[in-house]
Amino acid sequence: MRALITGIGGFAGSHLADWLVACGDEVTGITRSHRWPERLTALHGQIEILSGDLSDQQTAHDLIAGVQPSVVYHLAALASARQAYREPVRSLSENVAVTAAVLCASAQCPTPPRVVLVSSSDVYGVPAGGEPLTESAPFAPPNAYAVSKVTAHYLARQLYAAHGLPVIEARPFNHIGPRQAEGFVVADFASQIAAMEAGRQEPVLRVGDLRAARDFSDVRDIVRGYRLLAEHGEPGEAYHLCSGRSVAVQSLVDQLASLAKVPVQVEVDASRLRPGPSSCIVGSAAKLQAATGWQPERQAEDCLPEVLDEWRRIVAAR
Repeated sequence: MRALITGIGGFAGSHLADWLVACGDEVTGITRSHRWPERLTALHGQIEILSGDLSDQQTAHDLIAGVQPSVVYHLAALASARQAYREPVRSLSENVAVTAAVLCASAQCPTPPRVVLVSSSDVYGVPAGGEPLTESAPFAPPNAYAVSKVTAHYLARQLYAAHGLPVIEARPFNHIGPRQAEGFVVADFASQIAAMEAGRQEPVLRVGDLRAARDFSDVRDIVRGYRLLAEHGEPGEAYHLCSGRSVAVQSLVDQLASLAKVPVQVEVDASRLRPGPSSCIVGSAAKLQAATGWQPERQAEDCLPEVLDEWRRIVAAR
């Protein structure tokens, strides 16, 4: 397949690029920066990187028309829920503008590509009951980032209905692994522990709500699912990507602390708490599994030593 990845320099985008190259796909990515993405150093010479501001409709049209992809993986977004609480206008306006431009540009191609539109389980907010969420669960977006993803859903449905653009919506639940930036729970914990070990932070791990539980997957399982959706997903449909099991944040903290080379004291930081009570969120991937045969190959927690080692290298290089 001739694949185009928006947001290729990001956490999931870089892992998707790795997987597509391993599958033999021809890969082009779009980033806003003119520099080669640091996360893609190992793919230098194996993929093409283009730069441009995808929130500009003409730029998006020119870039996508120039590539003529058979599939577009749209991952470009301001993805931090924490940032969405701090900068709601920016999160909403940028994400909606970029998504609208990418979808419209794709629809204008002589042969419109299949589009894997990456959304988020955040569109459901915090549902009551604790039962595994299915794709028919009602939307209840808790922040501007989630609102932008709900808007993307309706934009995709409109372009599918009006222009036949074959959009498949992927709704991943929480995913973790190497290359994830600070601002996300596991990367935050690992970066702090690495700083403690290097003597650059007192041995106090500052955390948010440890009682919360989420459906965590390894990012490499998630990106395998994206490619399977590009091949086998039904246009106009949405699919969950998740493990089907919840993991308490407390458990992740305990496991990372057990890997630390120094004693770790845990302290709740009020600035890291999200509004609302503690919650448990878990998803069902039955629809994805029926359509593609996808199954998770990893336990999310198994990546914790790898993530911590990566942050040790990052902290040592600062």
